[in-house]
Amino acid sequence: MCLKYCWLPEALLSYPEIYVSNAKKLAGQTSLQRKWTRKLLSLKEKQKTRQYKKKRIEKKEKRLKKTKQLENREGQQYSCGMGFDGHNAAQEIPAPPKAPKIEKIPLFYHALFLKKIDYNNYRKTGNDAEILQIAATDGNDAEILQIAATDGNDEFSIYIKPRNVLSPEASAVNKLTFQRAILFYDGKPITDAVAIDVALKTFIEWLKSRMPCILVAHNCKSFDARFLVQAAEKNGVMDDLVKTVSGFTDPLSAFRELLPERKSQSQENLVQGLLGKSYEAHNALADVQTLYQLVNKFLNVKLLQKHSFKVSWVASYQKLLKEKKLLVNTLQPLVREKYISASMAIKCASSGLGLPHLRVVYQRGKEEGVKQVLMERFDNKPRVSSNKRVLAQICQYSIDNAN
Repeated sequence: MCLKYCWLPEALLSYPEIYVSNAKKLAGQTSLQRKWTRKLLSLKEKQKTRQYKKKRIEKKEKRLKKTKQLENREGQQYSCGMGFDGHNAAQEIPAPPKAPKIEKIPLFYHALFLKKIDYNNYRKTGNDAEILQIAATDGNDAEILQIAATDGNDEFSIYIKPRNVLSPEASAVNKLTFQRAILFYDGKPITDAVAIDVALKTFIEWLKSRMPCILVAHNCKSFDARFLVQAAEKNGVMDDLVKTVSGFTDPLSAFRELLPERKSQSQENLVQGLLGKSYEAHNALADVQTLYQLVNKFLNVKLLQKHSFKVSWVASYQKLLKEKKLLVNTLQPLVREKYISASMAIKCASSGLGLPHLRVVYQRGKEEGVKQVLMERFDNKPRVSSNKRVLAQICQYSIDNAN
């Protein structure tokens, strides 16, 4: 007969029965086994507390809510007796689109100062319909009327014949008019104006002798770079532009960092305040000449590099804006019928949601499903809004137009 003995601390003899039982479980085990047994016993005791049970319920509710949100976005994936119930059941609601990551220009190339003019960006806006219309077109009806550039020694300037009628607002600002197929500047005819495709090819040829180069233009991140890339894509010279131009840099962003205390960072204001002079602000050639002086006197290469970006980023961003434009167009009925404001429609489209998505979500989860998708959190923020009135209005549109 073999007898096994285990040592129990004298203090344990006075403990309640549960502790004696636990101590017996530890007896005869290796140190590693005892370690994990203690952890298991500790967890079992913890699981009996009210705080632990409450936390477990909260986790379960959160998990169920997440599952419901996924079902609203992606459709029900697994279910007993689940069958095909049409296209909507298979349509997935996309996650919010992410803006393309900006890539800086690794080396500072030959800097060329660029300016162009777009006629339709001078429209004044007031009501929701006008704001939404501008967001829906997103500059696609804009035309480049003049391209000018300089490297400090040589200058390039070319006028472009518009394909459409110039707006009175634009003509009042840039002094350009277009009558009987002739472009006029301040009432004088411009005889050497050319078509946009010819102008772009001529400009790229001028740039080739200076490559690799980077284009410097005030506010180009949201204006000049976008419209130049858009025009290049439309006229089939995008590949030539990418081979010739390494990227852009925006002095507006650089001056905002350098002079954060200034109320206005417009080029006109900076030239007047820092250089102490004025110039013909909406003439592209005069614009690049003063920009060259301004940048060379106050900005260094390091700061310009910091606010640079590649042509590929502009192209990716343009694609994102086109997708947003399509979604904004679908949401116009909600704005027109006063269910939501234009700014809310733009916010909704920016999150990757259009009217077709809202209809699919309503079919899957009714009002609660719509609310969950609109409130779903990404990067610790609601996808569209958590405002009860906004949510109620969008749900009401879904109810009113359910059939």
